[in-house]
Amino acid sequence: MKLPRKFFASTSLLRLGSYLVLASLALMCWGILHPRPLPVIVAMSVGQGIGILGAAIFSFVVLRDLRQVLRSRRSPPPPPSLRPDPAPDGPAKSA
Repeated sequence: MKLPRKFFASTSLLRLGSYLVLASLALMCWGILHPRPLPVIVAMSVGQGIGILGAAIFSFVVLRDLRQVLRSRRSPPPPPSLRPDPAPDGPAKSA
């Protein structure tokens, strides 16, 4: 099964990463507000895993976009034959 190309767009991945980090934060808060063994263990293991995944997705998007910007700056200028000729300033002088 192929994922649609739209899924890998920067905005979609950033939204997914944000949701994962918010879910991780909710688990961490649950572990703090309800200090029993199970919530604390879930917050420290599952919450940390989900948070790391969200941060990794965010880092991936930032690095991918930065790479595209740097690659576009490195691209060579168009060849001289494709550049527009500057307009002459005055009438041409004949010899």
